[in-house]
Amino acid sequence: MPTSSPQQGHLWKTVSPLSGREARVIVVDGDLMARFRQQIIVAPLRESREVPTQYELLSIPLPGSTEIIALYDLTVAHRATFAEYLGTVPPEILERIRSGLSARFDL
Repeated sequence: MPTSSPQQGHLWKTVSPLSGREARVIVVDGDLMARFRQQIIVAPLRESREVPTQYELLSIPLPGSTEIIALYDLTVAHRATFAEYLGTVPPEILERIRSGLSARFDL
């Protein structure tokens, strides 16, 4: 189990305090920002069948799963919603996330 601070590449379950809705997300914010800010940028996991064709280039398959990391649908999650650490993506997937973020933002 990692420290209580989410880090880039960590997979977490988040829970909305208002609706109770659960989501699985990958932290894509930089480690420094994730450590000190209350709002953290994440990419939700989506079923691969739900990905619109125009967003396939910004979708990274999660190994051993039918889910993808949806870089086309980034959102912000409050630190208090991070309910359960679920693991860390492999280094090669983290590299694909970083490349995908560069493509998304035309960096």
